[in-house]
Amino acid sequence: MKGKNHDRLNYIALLPIIYFLGSHNFDIKSSLLFVVLWFIGTLFITPDLDTNSTPRKRLKGIGYIIDKLFKHRGFLHSPILWGCLGIVGYYYVGWEFSGLIIPQFLHIVSDWIS
Repeated sequence: MKGKNHDRLNYIALLPIIYFLGSHNFDIKSSLLFVVLWFIGTLFITPDLDTNSTPRKRLKGIGYIIDKLFKHRGFLHSPILWGCLGIVGYYYVGWEFSGLIIPQFLHIVSDWIS
């Protein structure tokens, strides 16, 4: 799947989640953090940092280093990596950290499908 389609999928998936957060009276600060992390996970931190992708270019030097360290569809496309990061993030940040992790799983699953 192309990068723009990954972005679109993440934006579309975010809409019902925002509705759910709003309709279940979640704390506004926590909900906002979740959404901000979702956008960071869509625009900057993606499994495609190991290619000449738009998110890699947005991160400039850090993205370039990551691109050189990892091969495409290798370690960064591992659900185990993102699951472990999600657990650590949940421990230190809370449920809101899943806003960064869910877009990565959507990305990986959409790559498997297409």
